[in-house]
Amino acid sequence: MTMTGYVWACLGALALVLLQPHAAAGQSDAGCAALTIKVVGIPEAASAECNVHKLGGGDGTGTNEFIKMMGPGAVFVVSHTYVGLRTYVVRQGIKDFIGDITFFEKTEAWGDEEESGDFDVRRFDARIRGGGDHRMACFGFSRYSGHVPNSGGYRHHIDGFYCDFVGREVAADRIDVLLGSIKYDFE
Repeated sequence: MTMTGYVWACLGALALVLLQPHAAAGQSDAGCAALTIKVVGIPEAASAECNVHKLGGGDGTGTNEFIKMMGPGAVFVVSHTYVGLRTYVVRQGIKDFIGDITFFEKTEAWGDEEESGDFDVRRFDARIRGGGDHRMACFGFSRYSGHVPNSGGYRHHIDGFYCDFVGREVAADRIDVLLGSIKYDFE
């Protein structure tokens, strides 16, 4: 597959997987300004598409905010889940939640967990679903805050991933810039 063909396959898969409407009730296409998290100061932020999805019901409610950005040869996705008073988000590892993302057909070559600002970071290689054998260099990130007393859970979880379609390893300073662009005012 040529690089041009691969990029079109990636964009098609992104449109299918990331931009499809959610079947569950409560989703809205929200302007990015309406979210409690923001991505600012990077060129990719200009192309951001955002939505909000309500989770649960009754007293066990929560909200998931989702920001998707495409840059030249890369995708950057940021998610923020926050919950109400009678529930919490259970902590899980980066490899665990990345494994649940249907965008990836395969993830491998997992690096050790590192830190960048307030985030835990883990590098990995991925193959996009339907994209053949082409490898992308990626990293996943995660930040939990608002520990719920007497539990193993948290009120807030920011997570996501960044992948370079060309397969260039993402430099540590680029990771710092990307994660530093995520703004929030909660703990």
